[in-house]
Amino acid sequence: MIKIYLCEDELSQLNYFKKVIAAFITEKHIDAEIVSARKNPLFTLNDIQKNGESPALFFLDVELKDYELDGFKLAKKLKEKALESYIVFLTSQEDLDFKAFEYKLEPLDYIIKKPEYFLSNRLSNEISERITKIFEKVEMFRKKRQDYITLSSGGRILEIKREDILFIQAIKGSHQIEIYLPYKKITIRQTLKYMRDLLDDSFIYVFYIRANTYKVYYQFALCVFYD
Repeated sequence: MIKIYLCEDELSQLNYFKKVIAAFITEKHIDAEIVSARKNPLFTLNDIQKNGESPALFFLDVELKDYELDGFKLAKKLKEKALESYIVFLTSQEDLDFKAFEYKLEPLDYIIKKPEYFLSNRLSNEISERITKIFEKVEMFRKKRQDYITLSSGGRILEIKREDILFIQAIKGSHQIEIYLPYKKITIRQTLKYMRDLLDDSFIYVFYIRANTYKVYYQFALCVFYD
């Protein structure tokens, strides 16, 4: 299920987007739910801590007047907390690409806020088409992500194609693992159990023994199982 978060400092606009998005996902039978609708961006950050990280779709007002965080700063923090996140900015300005680029955000889309939307208080054809495209983009990216796993390592986000993983080995005496790919080895601080939960049943646990002149010891690994 896609968890939807809204953050908009104008209450009437917040209620409008909450209403039309909820109506849209009900009408289209989309596996999504609005789990947070806030004016204060700090509450949005707290909500993602409580609700779990991903997949998350954020509708964020750009300005967020009277708050320490604007929509861009909030988006940056949210992306750090949710590895699979999709950001839609709500704005009355039409040219914001440069600002999003500056923050390295790569937003999914924008919704330009027009007064007539809130005066009508219903889902206009224009908004309906925009939201349709947003969910189509989310679905497209989610299908693409199924071929990859996303990991965080030292402040970096790593995307690794599943079929490239040869095996994953725990490093004895540490909380790290080594991921072996055809072209390189990646070492990250993580557990085999966490990786097993990310991968499908083609990966199995392997217990093996290593020995040298001085000692014998055991290790665990995840290996690809081929029929």
